[in-house]
Amino acid sequence: MTPFAELSTVDVDGAQIAYRRAGSGPTILLIHGIPTSSRLWDGVGAELAAGFDVIAPDMLGYGDSSKPLDRDVSISAQAELLSGLLEELGGGPATVVGHDIGGGAAQIMAVRDPDRLAALGLIDAVCFDSWPIPAMLALKRSAPLAGRLPEGWVTGALAQGISREVPEGPARDAMRDSLAAWDRDPDSLRAFFRNVEALDSRHTQAIAPELGEIAVPTHVVWGAADRFQKPEYATRLRDAIPGATLRMIDAGHFVPWARPAEVAAEVRELAGRAAQAG
Repeated sequence: MTPFAELSTVDVDGAQIAYRRAGSGPTILLIHGIPTSSRLWDGVGAELAAGFDVIAPDMLGYGDSSKPLDRDVSISAQAELLSGLLEELGGGPATVVGHDIGGGAAQIMAVRDPDRLAALGLIDAVCFDSWPIPAMLALKRSAPLAGRLPEGWVTGALAQGISREVPEGPARDAMRDSLAAWDRDPDSLRAFFRNVEALDSRHTQAIAPELGEIAVPTHVVWGAADRFQKPEYATRLRDAIPGATLRMIDAGHFVPWARPAEVAAEVRELAGRAAQAG
């Protein structure tokens, strides 16, 4: 599976944000989670670029974006940078689709910067108190060891932990490429642990009372066999947002890698609802 577009970079509030962009038409912003990158959207982006302006960034500290060790990388800070990215690129209002912690950032954008959104898509998204998951809490406790871990630790350890959620072949290659960004040098590994340490459900719990004020078309997509974000949170999230719909897919947590055509179809339908609403 090859990337749906080449990487470009843009300065957003003093940070270099890498992104992929292809197609033309209404804007769709695709936001990855942890520990992935814009490569999560290889298949989905390729499907959608035929009719949309598709933008998939690497969040700050991920992939090929800059990895500062002295900036806030919480999902609230990421949401602010993503709004800035849309402003810099002239995209929007956009159908904003987020996976995992990217879904948490998307919720924050919908609550705090609603004019940026035409629609909201949440795929196996962190929400309420659903996170951090136990594995990430364990990694938080390992953060002091970052300087003593062997070369290639992230690629090896995390790949072993999540590979059974990702189909063999091109999707698995994209997964390894995403993880390899953390193993380029010691600072990249430190950036990984900074992002792990920033995982905090207080950000989603703070906006939970305001989810009922989201007024754009919203669609929740969830892997029925997700081990990391439990499916019961899918219905809770749907019920919290007025008019939201839900589709369960036969997959685990990394639905965009496992079922790219199905995810693209769901996003396409959501964007269509946004066009009708507009």
